[in-house]
Amino acid sequence: IARRVVIDPDLETPTTARLVRTVAEAPTTIACAPHMLETDQAATLRAAGVELLGIASEAAGLPLEPVLRELVNRHDVTNVLVEAGPGLLRRLFEPGLVNEAWVFVSPLLLGDEEAVPPIKGLTAARLTDGITMGHPYVRQRGGDVILRYRVGDEQGARAGSVKV
Repeated sequence: IARRVVIDPDLETPTTARLVRTVAEAPTTIACAPHMLETDQAATLRAAGVELLGIASEAAGLPLEPVLRELVNRHDVTNVLVEAGPGLLRRLFEPGLVNEAWVFVSPLLLGDEEAVPPIKGLTAARLTDGITMGHPYVRQRGGDVILRYRVGDEQGARAGSVKV
């Protein structure tokens, strides 16, 4: 069964959001800061059937490894599909929490100054310092190209080191 998980430290997900209104169709978990668990917003979300996880925040936001551990402990989660922006992607790649990446490439070129990088803030000083991605798989769907990479052996050892 697919479970939707939202990282929302300040519990800003509107109770009128489709995500909340359709909780009967797919179980939904929102990870937030522990102090948000006692708010009216939390009570309303719980009443709608949303599961809340209180995870202690850090300077960079909610730490993702404890969220993943809790998903394993509560729901025996073995795979997580992430649709994320560049900041969340960086927070997943840096500690080695990614085993595989699917990159969707559209035949649309964007300008360099306004374009959003795929992973924000994750830069390597040298090519050898980058995250090694291997075992490529390429597929075309419509006008888009899908690239699937498995994290290379060195990075894979880091990704696999997350003990739950």
